[in-house]
Amino acid sequence: MSNRLVRFLYVLVIGLLFVAFIGFGLATFYKAPKAPEYPVELSYPVKTDSSADVESLATQRKYNDQQKAYQTEMSRYNLYASVILIAVAVLVLAVSMLGLEKVEVIGDGLTLGGVFTLLYGLGRGMAVENDIFRFIAVTAGLVIILILTYLKFIRHAPTGITTPS
Repeated sequence: MSNRLVRFLYVLVIGLLFVAFIGFGLATFYKAPKAPEYPVELSYPVKTDSSADVESLATQRKYNDQQKAYQTEMSRYNLYASVILIAVAVLVLAVSMLGLEKVEVIGDGLTLGGVFTLLYGLGRGMAVENDIFRFIAVTAGLVIILILTYLKFIRHAPTGITTPS
């Protein structure tokens, strides 16, 4: 295998392991709310007796209320998780772009991991029931990627202008 392919594979593995590390860390230390369990008694056909109908209707309403509360909690969880993920991504991108520029494979791997983490954070942000937050998250993602592209590829690109010696 060529040296370029090996370097690419190391960069890719570092990037993927980094986003997995952040994702599992988030799931470990910031637990998602648990979904309510569907009532077992609603899974079976109800007898036609009217008291059973009233009871099953009350059970269904209670479950619906629990489900609505869970969706609200999950939206709030996704909002906070998205903010955490985007903040970590920005921090890692800054460190990898500014501090690890000389250690190419590790710096590039962490940059890729930061981009993956940013995309993961944006994905969590899309699950938030707030259009303004989604717009802000996508705008932040776009700005970060544009800055990253500039710093990584344009700032260091040769200008093509030669100075006379």
